[in-house]
Amino acid sequence: MIKKAPTKGMRRRMLLAVSAILFIGFSAVIVQLFILQVLDTEFYQQRASGQQLRSTPIRADRGSILDRNGNVLAKSTTAVEIYVEPVSVEDEEEGRLIAQGLSEILGVDEETVFQKTQNTGSYFESIKRQVEPDVAEQVRQFAVDNELTGAIRFGEDSKRYYTNGAFLSTVLGFVGVDNQGLYGVEAYYDDYLAGTEGKIVSAKNAIGTEMKSYNYEKIYEGEQGADIVLTIDEVIQHYLEKHLETAVVDDIVLERGVAIAMDPNTGEILGMAVKGDFDPNNPYAIDENITLQLDEQLLKHEITEEEYNQAVQDARQTQWRNKAVSDPYEPGSVFKVFTAAAALEEQVADPDESYFDCIGYTTINGVKIHCNKTTGHGSQTFREGLVHSCNPVFMELGRRLGWETWQSYSKAFGFFDKTGIDLPGEAAPIQHSDASLSNPVALANASFGQTFKVTPIQMITGLSAVVNGGTLLEPHIVKQIVAADGTIIKNVERTEVRQVLSKENSAVLRDMLESVVADGENKNGYLPGYRLGGKSGTSEKLDPEKIAQEEETGETARIASYMEFGPVDDPQIVILVLLDEPQTDSKYGSVLAAPVVQRMMNDILPYLGIEPQYTEEEKAQLDIQVPYLRSGSVDVAKAELEELGLQYRIFGDGGTVIKQVPSAGDPVRAGGVVILYTEAEDLEDRMGTVPNIIGSTPKQANRWITEYGFNMKVVGSTEAGMLAQNQTPAAGEEAPLGTVITVEFSSEANAG
Repeated sequence: MIKKAPTKGMRRRMLLAVSAILFIGFSAVIVQLFILQVLDTEFYQQRASGQQLRSTPIRADRGSILDRNGNVLAKSTTAVEIYVEPVSVEDEEEGRLIAQGLSEILGVDEETVFQKTQNTGSYFESIKRQVEPDVAEQVRQFAVDNELTGAIRFGEDSKRYYTNGAFLSTVLGFVGVDNQGLYGVEAYYDDYLAGTEGKIVSAKNAIGTEMKSYNYEKIYEGEQGADIVLTIDEVIQHYLEKHLETAVVDDIVLERGVAIAMDPNTGEILGMAVKGDFDPNNPYAIDENITLQLDEQLLKHEITEEEYNQAVQDARQTQWRNKAVSDPYEPGSVFKVFTAAAALEEQVADPDESYFDCIGYTTINGVKIHCNKTTGHGSQTFREGLVHSCNPVFMELGRRLGWETWQSYSKAFGFFDKTGIDLPGEAAPIQHSDASLSNPVALANASFGQTFKVTPIQMITGLSAVVNGGTLLEPHIVKQIVAADGTIIKNVERTEVRQVLSKENSAVLRDMLESVVADGENKNGYLPGYRLGGKSGTSEKLDPEKIAQEEETGETARIASYMEFGPVDDPQIVILVLLDEPQTDSKYGSVLAAPVVQRMMNDILPYLGIEPQYTEEEKAQLDIQVPYLRSGSVDVAKAELEELGLQYRIFGDGGTVIKQVPSAGDPVRAGGVVILYTEAEDLEDRMGTVPNIIGSTPKQANRWITEYGFNMKVVGSTEAGMLAQNQTPAAGEEAPLGTVITVEFSSEANAG
């Protein structure tokens, strides 16, 4: 069969078909190239960059935290991050060598490090952050000695350092391993403090190591975080912490203590202390006593390992928690200030003309509610009821106001809402509903501060409104936010919430609260030379577990608190102190908390430039500073002491004073005694037996102490009715003649 050659038409059709196929093929390629090079160019550029470039982070320096005067409280210091490049690890043996060395130097888990070295698809595996430079140098030397410089790498890092240890710790909080804020100001203002991380971008080859022949590196600088300037005054904070810690230890306070100082005219927090606390440089360490107790329980199989770990975590959470803002408590009689404010504003009682009769209790709907003085105060004016902290007076004021009005003032003073303070973890109050408060018994108890809970920050915010002319302010702890270049990002201004009390009634109530300190239950808060107003509180903890504990042990869990402000005519500072579950014989706020605030005021008011203005009576009671008498003649010393109104005793026949007790600068009462030793006498101290002056009046105590050859230092008030409650050194102890005996005076007769 003879094959026919393709005709011209057939060849034309075949050519057209091939051309069509080629056209379609090339069109598809062109379309795909268009998609790759134009439409998806960004996507593939990113993929190519990811394959060709390596990125190493540059940690941003975290901003500092400073007090209002520029003192640094928290700052970031230079540190090093140690990491490995698994793609540069030659084999498993080298990985083992790296893991063993880094484990020994850095204290990290060896197996974990080894596993990271075997992650060959990675060029960055962090081993440890925030390594001190001297330790990093040990790692560097290890890498050099073992020819591991390509596998062990070093990056810039920073470490948070708190300059004063535990100082202000519950306010400052702390940061995590990545320098992120976890608690306190560090957490609340983390966005400002953290800054922006930078990075170094360099070329790498197919296996992820640096390309030596292709020198490419680009640095993207990070941005340092902003500085936070607090309203806290470091000096005032120091005084708060010093005296609060002493009280927490001396009074065996089980559930921590709180102290807050506020400027009532601005809402600025000048100091905020919680004891016990923690060191933010080592925040995970807990109290040694708790650790020892838990270790013993675990050893004796009294708790499981799981329970042990939970107890440790609970202890950490407790010490981190800022009790000043996070823990609602029963305010007790301090809250009578707000019932009094409502009564004045609503004109249901006049300070000096409305009379009440206290027989020691009031019966409401068949329920007997006692006064703090079970024998009763008798006839009382409104002012006297506040001075004596008389419960029946305030139950009557609550009845006259009615629950709706009383509740409206409680809401106006901010006791139904959070204050909005710029700290994390602020708790809401635990308050009566309208329905529950309509019960007369509930209203009676609430009128003197029981059966509901508020936070310490709410209390001092409300108290500031009472004394500043009646304006409720929003409290704040940050004064300013400043960028790294010094630019002010934000000034935190005074923020008014509402007017809750007239200026006239604010002045009246300040005057009444001054009477409480000068004439009433809170004489332990009295400070010579200053006009101060205050109110104490002693509240029962009514939580179910505390009631059950009371039924089992017979001991009532109480909170002792006291607030004070001054000066009365122009308040510059308000201080609130509360001691949660003190384990002393007396648990009254007037006995325990008032002297603490008095000591704080004694230090803080002069620091604020508020000079004392003494009455003639106060001048006669002032302590005298012993002059420097050593190396001088005995005759001159005698004349100088007589001029100051001090007695003296001389041991030896020499003409020159070579030793004196008390030392120069020590305070002694007028009429006190100074012991002088002369050069001819043996310098061994002449000893005496400390007398027992517990239960004596101030005059009796001073006379007996002086007769025994000692001197007296007074803590508390020496007003009429005050009796010695404690003395140091204790009665019967031997002490050098001239020693200053510290005596604490108070009265429990009108405690509230």
